[in-house]
Amino acid sequence: MSTSGALTAFALEAGREQAQAKVIALFLAEPAKGVEQFRALFDRYRKDPEHRTDLNTANEKELLGSFAHWVYSLKTMYLARQSALQRRHLVTFAAPNGLLELYQDIILWPGFFSQDRLVLENILDGFAVVISMTPIEHVRTRLRPGAPRVWAHIWKNKFQYPLWGSRSEDGLVDGAEPGPDASSATVMLLQAYQGLYESVEEFAPVSTFIPQTVLYIWSRYDGHTSDFLMLDHVLNHVSRSLLFRSESSDALLREAIVDTNIGLDAFFNRLDSEIQFAHKLSEANLLDTYIGLLMLIDAKTFDLMPYLSKYQVVHHVLMALMDDRLLVKWPSLIQTWLRVFPVLRIAAQYFITNGTIVISGEDTIAFMSVSLTALVAEKRVSELNRQGIEECLSVNMQDYYRIAKIAGARTHWWPTLSKLRKAKRIEPNHQSLFDLWVGFGAVLGLDANRERQRHEEEERTRCSWRECPHRGNAVQDKPTTKKCTGCAETRYCSRECQLRDWKEGGHKARCKRIKNS
Repeated sequence: MSTSGALTAFALEAGREQAQAKVIALFLAEPAKGVEQFRALFDRYRKDPEHRTDLNTANEKELLGSFAHWVYSLKTMYLARQSALQRRHLVTFAAPNGLLELYQDIILWPGFFSQDRLVLENILDGFAVVISMTPIEHVRTRLRPGAPRVWAHIWKNKFQYPLWGSRSEDGLVDGAEPGPDASSATVMLLQAYQGLYESVEEFAPVSTFIPQTVLYIWSRYDGHTSDFLMLDHVLNHVSRSLLFRSESSDALLREAIVDTNIGLDAFFNRLDSEIQFAHKLSEANLLDTYIGLLMLIDAKTFDLMPYLSKYQVVHHVLMALMDDRLLVKWPSLIQTWLRVFPVLRIAAQYFITNGTIVISGEDTIAFMSVSLTALVAEKRVSELNRQGIEECLSVNMQDYYRIAKIAGARTHWWPTLSKLRKAKRIEPNHQSLFDLWVGFGAVLGLDANRERQRHEEEERTRCSWRECPHRGNAVQDKPTTKKCTGCAETRYCSRECQLRDWKEGGHKARCKRIKNS
């Protein structure tokens, strides 16, 4: 670059900094006047949106008259000068016809989504930051009434602009600090709006199109949830809402998944793969979020059971929840069990009505067995969760009869009965659980003495690793086949199965607990 060129570039940069400083200074000194001038700029801009200032070549005077420059300057003020923004500034921003309402008006402008991507994202980002900074009682009053209009407009125009961008697209790869691979101004604004509802212990309803936007973005994104900045947070809000608003399942699935041509196949395929990935990484919080999405099965106009069956979604959920490694790391995951029991009941009823197996009897009874064992063995189970799980086990036990008879009930009934007997002698309050399990055995037509003898015989010839390729087939007693020397309760057909159960199956933690019981 020539000397004159360098001087010109330096002068332009200095002009940009001075123009930005003047915008920020105005808002800090006279916030009401700053908002008034910003609105005047917007009114002039939307009358002639084709007249756009080139921010790279504009001088200071031109920048001060540029709507795009003000948008960028305000975002800089929120992020870099946040400590200078006092309560009086933020209350002024939330006043009638203040900055919060101006941002709403900008987004609702029909020409908003035809703007340059950078301008559009600076507006969405800036709006989200102002919401998060302003006292919640002021924001709630100003924004909640208009939320349905704002998000319906964003939802209507979701195909008109990029809903997220990668770090490479933002030029952040070279020398960038490690972090999420994707980010989204829309997701940041979603989180800010969800906070308005959470502040009064509510969830954003489907009438706002906030849940649809979240589910659509999550379903369209082809990376892992954990690779997308804040996507897990906004998805968790939707997941938890389904526990209290299951009636919204139909609208949510139809508008976010079916009508957008994502399709139920792709949705449940993604859900299953993300459940397995979260299990692999021992991400209990994400597992809890995904399990909450299973409440979508309450939908009345969609038969979701074939998709759960096709992708083995419930099977992979149960495999994760029965993994002792996760329970050791995340004791609170036990609370998630309460979400799963209704799914198992619905699956059992579906089998009774339609004859389609959504989840195998072996998985169902194995999970019930683990639940009972945890209740009598785990001190970390709170009394509230203990009562809730016991109630879930008690309700509609007859429903499990037919699905349990398919396969696997006998595999787990006797070992659990044996553990409950020991626990019953230790803590009398486990009597009800013991009686419940004995009664379930009666429903299944099982005799305790015969099952003990059969189990002891089968345990000598069957592999304990649940993913063993020979699972369910008797194996020859070879020199390399032996019981676990720690607990003496498991037996393996090969050294490979023993190592895999120790490392991947959670037997390391389970073995320790058995020895200490």
